[in-house]
Amino acid sequence: MNLVRFLLLTALLVFFGEAQARLIQTASTLNDDAIFYVFDDSINLVNKDTRQVWEIVNYPNNLDYGYKSIKAHQEYDCQLKRVRTLHLSIHSELFAKGKTLKVASGTPLDWKLIPDSAVANHTRHYVCSKR
Repeated sequence: MNLVRFLLLTALLVFFGEAQARLIQTASTLNDDAIFYVFDDSINLVNKDTRQVWEIVNYPNNLDYGYKSIKAHQEYDCQLKRVRTLHLSIHSELFAKGKTLKVASGTPLDWKLIPDSAVANHTRHYVCSKR
């Protein structure tokens, strides 16, 4: 019986370890009020200068707005240093878990320039470095 438990526990650890390995932290705010992650294996080269990626932003200290995370499908224009959201969902728990509180999808949002000083610029650098 102990061997079966050991094998089951090992299988679970391998499964969850692989699932977590895809999620890479790319940035955080000074007080960790927002922590940015990308699903590394979701980075898609659209063309020479454009990448699409799924991201999660966790808000571990957010008590005021009733949500703890946002999951978004983002498109980065690496050359012009801008981003737009293709899909967005807001969740009650960290890492896009819990209740889905809101979903916005369909027409992509307008392109937004990413200032060099913005925290999101770290994510842009990471995503755009992938070929």
